Amino acid sequence: MSNRIPTENSNQIKTTRLFKLLNPELFLKPNKAVMAIGTVAFVGVVGWLFKGEMELRKEIKYDPSRVRTDSNGLGERTLSYQERLESLKNQNNSQ
Repeated sequence: MSNRIPTENSNQIKTTRLFKLLNPELFLKPNKAVMAIGTVAFVGVVGWLFKGEMELRKEIKYDPSRVRTDSNGLGERTLSYQERLESLKNQNNSQ
């Protein structure tokens, strides 16, 4: 195992073992099987996170208990502006 990095000019640069440990990509040939496994694992994890996010958004969107509560999110459902207008109109019509 030589402590020199081959260059284009056939001059060689001295290296240390620490440099080789910190920069293995300069000394090792690419391993396509490892790259493929890593890519599949990465895509799988990103897909899993995306699926979880979409399920959470769907659950929040259709959860009736999360629709318009009081300011701290704990009380009874409050009426929207449009619902209040309709109730006032109905009260005026009934009088």
